Amino acid sequence: MATVQEKNKAVVQKYFEEYWGKGNVSVVDELCADEFVIDYPMHGPRRGKKAAKQMLLEFREAFPNISFHAYKFPLIAEGDYVVGRWIGGGKHTGVAFDDLAVGKLDKPNTGKEVYFSGTTIFTLKNGKIVDEIGEEQALTALQQLGLVSPPNPGKEVKRFRKDMGLIPCEYSRYCVCNQQTVVEIRRLLISIADRADGSQSWSNQSQGMVAVQLLKNLYGYRTNDGQSTRPRGAMHILQYTGQLALVRRFMHGALKLWDNLSYSWWSQEAPMVIFMLAKASEISCSFGFIAG
Repeated sequence: MATVQEKNKAVVQKYFEEYWGKGNVSVVDELCADEFVIDYPMHGPRRGKKAAKQMLLEFREAFPNISFHAYKFPLIAEGDYVVGRWIGGGKHTGVAFDDLAVGKLDKPNTGKEVYFSGTTIFTLKNGKIVDEIGEEQALTALQQLGLVSPPNPGKEVKRFRKDMGLIPCEYSRYCVCNQQTVVEIRRLLISIADRADGSQSWSNQSQGMVAVQLLKNLYGYRTNDGQSTRPRGAMHILQYTGQLALVRRFMHGALKLWDNLSYSWWSQEAPMVIFMLAKASEISCSFGFIAG
């Protein structure tokens, strides 16, 4: 027989997949208590089922492709609480939007993209979600939308972590976020996902999300004094065509796959890209490279 914690995790899993993943607001009526409260810094608290549904409907009216997915860690349950980690985002192609902690998008269809991750704590009573309280990198999201100034020049934020257990310590201490190269990384990801019939093995939305995640955890190595560097043992492939050839060689030769990520579910895509870029030399391949 399933424990209360297992049942609670199943409720949260369904809620998250339907509400945040698919935009199905009707799941609120099924899985949430009448006194349900949803609270994120970027939007502020919303009380009641109607307010929770309205929040997401307005969000998706401005960002039609907005979607969020479980990321990196499994759900953790203790007592009446379930904790989950997630990642996602979308592009502003809809109506003007002002449901933000700072500023507003006062024109429709600005084309601005926002991708971020966060952590949420759910409280459940009698199998229903009572509240959903999360932290969603609001500052990062607002900076991407141009509503908050980015860091001062030369004050890039270092990434001090080993992402997914794939990037060794000597790599991760040099990682910084360089959002200006999203387009170039995305071009690489789109190209290696091309199939012979012209179709794509993953969606534009996923390409964008993985591009941002790749940048945050891999791209732009710097020493502590700001000088460019690269991980020990990695070649720096300067030509885009050279990068593409090596990725294709790796995916076909090492993994026996023509297209790179079709076998994996969404949250494994970023780790897979990071793995093949940062750690290829450690899995019996003769090359390792970083995207330049």
